Amino acid sequence: MNFLKSRRLHRLEFIVANYCNLSCKYCYADSGTYNQNKRYIDKKTIDNTFKYLFVNIDVIEEILLFGGEPLLAVEQVKYICELFYTFKQSRPIIKLVTNLTILNEEIIKIINKYNIQITVSLDGPKSINDSQRYFHNSSRSVYDAVETNINTLNKYNINPNSIECTYTKETRRIYSRQEIAQYFFSKFKNIDVIQICNEHSCFRDLVEANYIFVRDINLDEKSLNRAIIKNNIINNKNRKYPKICNAGKNIISVFSNGDIYPCHFFINIIDPIGNMDMEFKQLNNNFREYYFYTEKIRSHLFKNCNSCASVANCIICVGALESEKHKTNNSYENILSEFCDGLNKDIEEILNNC
Repeated sequence: MNFLKSRRLHRLEFIVANYCNLSCKYCYADSGTYNQNKRYIDKKTIDNTFKYLFVNIDVIEEILLFGGEPLLAVEQVKYICELFYTFKQSRPIIKLVTNLTILNEEIIKIINKYNIQITVSLDGPKSINDSQRYFHNSSRSVYDAVETNINTLNKYNINPNSIECTYTKETRRIYSRQEIAQYFFSKFKNIDVIQICNEHSCFRDLVEANYIFVRDINLDEKSLNRAIIKNNIINNKNRKYPKICNAGKNIISVFSNGDIYPCHFFINIIDPIGNMDMEFKQLNNNFREYYFYTEKIRSHLFKNCNSCASVANCIICVGALESEKHKTNNSYENILSEFCDGLNKDIEEILNNC
């Protein structure tokens, strides 16, 4: 397996809680449960993950705390930070994706102590957000709760790194992506990055690059698209194959029950690679088998990509590919063929309208 050879892990994901206190209309993970029993990750799973990686890995670049809603399991978040904050004398960047409807003094202390980078999920102005994101058992405004907690963090000199917005069909009818970003920049003076991603309804939605808007860089969507495409053509002119996510190679996800996946998109789509309760020798064998299996598929699927004019702008999320195959029962080849046709047309149209 790749990361066993390099002894470097780019991202370690923990599904800290496969449960969420919100019900979002578009949630692909069934309110964070991933269609499994609700639970928090336990100390034994965290310990086993640390022991396994300590033997096989020298450097962990970043740790992503994910859910469900990870702040429902504050003690587990704290324990992961304590255990992994200094890993073989390296210090992983710790990131947290949260709906930020939960905040207290303990959480603030943890964020401060471990310098946790926070991404807050929020979908737009109150009318948009609260029509899509709402509490399980309360009529309270999710937007109001998040706004209050962002302001509280600011009082402690903590600024979320970004807001992540899910751009749905309903939102598209009212606001452009740029208008959503400008709204947030105006509303939250200490947040400088807005990530806007498509609602997860098909393969194309997941593989398209997120729109990332940065404060004081005033690019509209068309200009942003052109800039991305041209930059990729210049910087990737010798690329022969699509950029393919390294999930399962130098990215792994540990689910709340200890199951291991290439990343969280694979949960309930494929069988887990293994479980952190397994003997480490068997787990290593499982990783190697997964690695060779995926390499065989990749070499078959992308053998003709070097003749494609759009390869410099082609990014493949393997989890999205597996998800689409699982959902539609379509073949890899047909999914990729439809995607390639659409990508080629989009790039041609954007460049011709420069």
